[in-house]
Amino acid sequence: MASHGIQHNFSRIKFLNMKKLAVMSFVVIFSLVILSFGDSRQSLLLKQNTSDSLEGERQRYIKEILDSIKGKESFMADSVFKNVHTFTGNQRIKATHFLAVMNYWGEALGVSCNACHNTKNWASEEKQEKDIARGMYNLRQIINKEISINIENEGKIKPLVNCGTCHRGNKIPKE
Repeated sequence: MASHGIQHNFSRIKFLNMKKLAVMSFVVIFSLVILSFGDSRQSLLLKQNTSDSLEGERQRYIKEILDSIKGKESFMADSVFKNVHTFTGNQRIKATHFLAVMNYWGEALGVSCNACHNTKNWASEEKQEKDIARGMYNLRQIINKEISINIENEGKIKPLVNCGTCHRGNKIPKE
């Protein structure tokens, strides 16, 4: 009879430990979710990737732009910035999201903003790379919406491509 009581107590302790673990896991996950909904302006500025040597330079440009559009960060990008050709119509995104996309494109190609933009006149079309980037985005859209959708893979997630798929941190993709 004594062993039954010990076994019962052991099961109860095990249950209480599992309950504590579940509660602690919930608290951690909940905290991470809350933190992820923080100020998008701050999350743009705080993102750091130690393997990307140009991240700091892009962050300085992003800070300058955010300062220049203060109060309009949540407006649609095409209503805040001049000469926006992507992310218009039914693909519109907020200004901060647009800057995050531009930052990702820079990271994926291993370049800073000045690779495609005149950083004194962001709307300028003087750099051919800006138009090439638009074309590459359109290519990505075609691949993901028209080609990948038709790949048969037995009900698994459809393969999607992005800048990093080919570029992998290089301005010109390597074979």
